[in-house]
Amino acid sequence: MTKTFTGFLLFAACLFLISWGRIGHQTVGYIAMSHLRPGTQKALADLLCKETLADISTYPDELRADSFFNYMAPFHFMDVPPNENFEQFKASVDSQTNSNVYKALQHWEKELGDSTKPKAVRVFALKWIVHLVGDLHQPLHIGRLIDMGGNLVSCSFYGEKTNLHMLWDSKLIEKTGLTSVQLATDWDIATPEDIRKWQSDSIITWCYESNHYCNQIYDKLPENKELDEKYYNQYIGLVRQRIDQAGIRLAGELNRILDPLVK
Repeated sequence: MTKTFTGFLLFAACLFLISWGRIGHQTVGYIAMSHLRPGTQKALADLLCKETLADISTYPDELRADSFFNYMAPFHFMDVPPNENFEQFKASVDSQTNSNVYKALQHWEKELGDSTKPKAVRVFALKWIVHLVGDLHQPLHIGRLIDMGGNLVSCSFYGEKTNLHMLWDSKLIEKTGLTSVQLATDWDIATPEDIRKWQSDSIITWCYESNHYCNQIYDKLPENKELDEKYYNQYIGLVRQRIDQAGIRLAGELNRILDPLVK
């Protein structure tokens, strides 16, 4: 891959790869807040003062306005070959030498969990964790290099021109007409069994789930790519599931890292 093409991909990533949009990321934050242990809540209050997980959920996307942070663009996504089984997928991920969302999340979790780090570093790490857990639950963020995770796949949604990535980032969610607070209330429907299962899954499993759904999205995309109510009804349930899983799992990670009772 030439330096010029690599530079183009990073530039394009800065423009396009904004997972779930503000409403989706805030919804993840609100759901997580409902599943925090008291010790975690205290630790977060010490770190964030009056800010909430929902408030900080879009911070890494806001950094894109500053070109200094362009090198962090690959932190939001991961490119993998299509249609791999879990073992193949894991091998593909393990072989990657470039930055990606999987590596970034693990890095920031270590930073947050290191109590010897300055508070500012741990707060910065926390903001990335909240955002990246949301990112890697958006199926097209564990997608395909050839079309930049669906950014180069043009389509229409209710007659409006868009692309597949933008559709999944925000337009399906916006179609609900609900705020992030309302969505968190309506979509946080995990059972105790769901919560135990989801929080016990590994991060690589979260990524594989997204890639599995990504492959399904491509396979079932209508040839004319004209999407409407039928498409919305087909997939809004999956959007809800991934948002709920992201919130539940975010809470699980923060409980593990910050709650002194589990250390």
